[in-house]
Amino acid sequence: MSKVVVVVAFEVKAGQLAAFLEIMRAHAARTLDVEPGCERFDVMTVRDDPNAVRLHEVYAGAVAYDEHSKSQRLADVRERYKDLIVGRTIAICDLLLL
Repeated sequence: MSKVVVVVAFEVKAGQLAAFLEIMRAHAARTLDVEPGCERFDVMTVRDDPNAVRLHEVYAGAVAYDEHSKSQRLADVRERYKDLIVGRTIAICDLLLL
């Protein structure tokens, strides 16, 4: 079974970065704490774009990712940040090399 990697790119509204990062840091910590299938959850800012945030998440496999993606907790987080962003793109990947 291959690991599933999620790469999310956010464009945050000007002036909303601190509020957005507060939500994302808590979400990452909680996901790692309560979802045993989540092996890694990084929250990153982009050096040359002050409104860009990237997430890098690694799940043990498709089942672990499906549980995360369908969780009420994720839906609640999305609701909390929806007014803080301009847009978001998500790439779901299969990890080929460690």
